[in-house]
Amino acid sequence: MLNFIWAQDRNGTIGYQGSMPWHSHEDMVHFRKLTTGHPVVMGRKTFESMGSRPLPHRDNYVLTHSSLQLPGVHQLSSLSEVKRLLSSTKEDIFVIGGATVFRQLLPLADCLYQTILDGKYPSDTKMPPLNMKRWHLVSQKKVVASRDGEPNCTFNTWALTAQ
Repeated sequence: MLNFIWAQDRNGTIGYQGSMPWHSHEDMVHFRKLTTGHPVVMGRKTFESMGSRPLPHRDNYVLTHSSLQLPGVHQLSSLSEVKRLLSSTKEDIFVIGGATVFRQLLPLADCLYQTILDGKYPSDTKMPPLNMKRWHLVSQKKVVASRDGEPNCTFNTWALTAQ
């Protein structure tokens, strides 16, 4: 099963100048809880935004056309390689960004884990538009920030609507 997981502000912002323009302890705990022990797929820029280090306790796959040697990660050079990965495992796989990878893999997604952060932030990268007629809301949980200066957030889980 291919899952998308991301955080966005109220305007759909997912990034600014190569990173997220906010910090949310609650969202990071949520992300870690859902993805630990599962393969994660990301683009090269997302990998670099994390300090070019793989996320611990997860198989990390970086989708890139560059011929980089990335220590601790598996390199995927095409969408067909992502499709092979999907067909070769029964594990849930999480796509963690960025916008180009989300856009390319959206037709293959089965479940969406969306965090909406209260507020609006500087933006140069937005989540690609989703056709919400294809999805139905499975669960929603509103969370109050436990740390001063951090945004409240809402965790939404969306499943593919039967066609």
